[in-house]
Amino acid sequence: MRKYFFMLIALLVLTSCVFEYTENGDNDEDLEKIKQVFLNIFDEFTMFDVNGVMEYFSTDFLNDGVDYFEERNIWYDRLDVGASVEIISFATIQINSNHAYVSFTINYNGVEYSVPLDGVFTDLVYFKKFDDEWKVYGNQQEFGSTYSIDVWTNPSGAGLYLNGIKLDHTTPYTMDNLSVGNYVVGIYLKGYNEVWKELYLSADTTMYYYLELPSYPTPVFNIINPLDGEIIYGDYFFLSGYVNEFEGSYAILNMNGEEQTVEVDDFGDFRKYINIYDQTNTFYLRVTNSYGNTGISEDITVFQGVDN
Repeated sequence: MRKYFFMLIALLVLTSCVFEYTENGDNDEDLEKIKQVFLNIFDEFTMFDVNGVMEYFSTDFLNDGVDYFEERNIWYDRLDVGASVEIISFATIQINSNHAYVSFTINYNGVEYSVPLDGVFTDLVYFKKFDDEWKVYGNQQEFGSTYSIDVWTNPSGAGLYLNGIKLDHTTPYTMDNLSVGNYVVGIYLKGYNEVWKELYLSADTTMYYYLELPSYPTPVFNIINPLDGEIIYGDYFFLSGYVNEFEGSYAILNMNGEEQTVEVDDFGDFRKYINIYDQTNTFYLRVTNSYGNTGISEDITVFQGVDN
């Protein structure tokens, strides 16, 4: 099951595209519990309560050689620097039985990091369920080791995603300095079927894919609003339309290279207000159906007008 969500919370503002994945069916209750653990941890952090933070860690916590007591000291160090912290978004939550893997984007002391890609807050990536309660568990590794994922495609030039985060790189590319653990690698080249591959990384890995063209049945878009070439007076426009041959809940909107999600209802209809920041804005939508075929809309360009 793949799903996206948006949340707005006073302390932690979750604003960007969110991709949640659960391996074994619908796990909405567990997803909410894991997200709540994050909120509680950083709530305690903003209250300078390390004991409160550690209540959400398993006493068997072990992450790259750091145990529960050493982890407590790490949180004291984070408080000592007077750090400011804000969760920007969750990228991926993978749940498999009683274990979960989380990646997210965080603003720490004014710098935005993608976790675990940037190597910070990797102590908050691995969770385990104890009875009915999720706790931070760590990767249970005695020593910190890093590995790489080398991705090649034919044709080359495909965009890359790692745990739901869109990277600023295209194939061929090597994603390095990755710790042991679960990852979801996404590959997409416009006009071809997108690829999502799950793997457990414990050694340097090479992935090679011959990208496939969509076949029947392929999702078909009809964008009702806005019209191509339309001038928009204001900071947003209303997007509406429908997509056939698709049973999912969300489409991906690519505008000027940036991506966000658009909800699709049970009838294939979509409606959403889209913010614009540039004078010229070109976008398209894409979805992949249960047959693995990726359909895209036509390119639409809108212009931001200037009020006299």
